[in-house]
Formats: sequence, C-alpha cells, structure tokens
Amino acid sequence: MSKVKLTGFTKRQLIEKSSTTMVLSTITVAVVVSFSVVLLNFMWSLSSHYNRVISEKSKASKILKQNVDNIEGLQASFTILEAGEVKSTTILDALPSKYDYPALATTIESLVSTSGLTLDSFSGDDLEDAAIQQATNPVPIELDFNLTVSGNYADIQKFISNMDRTIRPMKIERIELKGSDDSMKANMKVITYYQPSTSLEVETRTIE
Repeated sequence: MSKVKLTGFTKRQLIEKSSTTMVLSTITVAVVVSFSVVLLNFMWSLSSHYNRVISEKSKASKILKQNVDNIEGLQASFTILEAGEVKSTTILDALPSKYDYPALATTIESLVSTSGLTLDSFSGDDLEDAAIQQATNPVPIELDFNLTVSGNYADIQKFISNMDRTIRPMKIERIELKGSDDSMKANMKVITYYQPSTSLEVETRTIE
C-alpha cells in the first residue's frame, strides 16, 4: 500500500476544516440549548397560566353553587313568609325599592284625608333625575319633606298616630303648632326612606 505524504498545505486545510467543524458544532449546541431554555420558559409560563385559569374557574364554580343554594333558601323563606299574616307585599311597600316622589305625595294626601285634616302645603325636593334606583349593595336612603295641615287638635294627634302606624317608615323631625284646639295648623318636617333595588353585578376578570 502506498503512503500519502501530507504537505504543509494539506495539513493546514485539515486543521482549518477541523476548526470549522468544531465551531459549527459549538454553534449548533448553543442554538439547541438556547431553544430548549426558551421552550422550557414558555412551557412553564403556559403551565402557570393554565393553573391560574383553573383556580379562578374553581372559585367561580363555588360562588355559582353558593348562589344556587342561597336561591333555594330564599324560596323556602318566601314560602313561609307568604303563609303567615304579614305578606311580602307589605314588607316591600314598607321600604320602597325606588325613588317615587308622586307616590310619596299620594301617601301623605291619603293619611291627611283619613285623619280628617286639610293639606295646606306639601313640599320637598323632587330628585327623580338624580335618584339612585339600583345598587349592588343597597342601603336605605333618606328623604325629607315639609307639610302643613289644618284641623282641630284631636285630628292632628290622629294624623301623627296614623303616620306612626303606616307601613312606610316616617319620622317627624320637627313640628310647630299654631292656633286653638278647634282650629289649628301644624307645620312639620318629616323624614322617610327608600332603598334602591339590588342590581346583579357580573364580574369579568382577565387572567394574565
């Protein structure tokens, strides 16, 4: 077998080829490692995101189940309430669910007439446009008005008693009486309330 003699030029070519191969191998390994690190980070982030989504869905499911259970409890309580002497409509009328100035004026006129008095004046701020009609966590809202009635002293006492017994809560904050027992005027400042109806709040949450 004949031997091939390597010249200096051939040796140099082999060394350069070997160096090139090593550089390419190093670059390939670096690219693979970098891609693997990026992929692992992406998979970790994706897994964490899915875990957060599952956790939030689990919370929402528990809330929905609790709401269903609450509805069943309310239905049972409502059935018991309707079977008793005090009806649900009486309770609802006691604290109206919306601001209704004309209805309030009608109620006062009826109480005055039932008591045998004359309604000389009725005044208050009609806040229909600015009134809160719905809220997620409603609380009683105060309304005040002024009125003047005339009649005898006994009928004025009857009127005050009728206001105290009416299903709608009313509180006389100030009263001024003028005249005699047979002909008397009563100027009053009265406070009543209404409670806005409950609005359903649907919450949307973005999971990042």
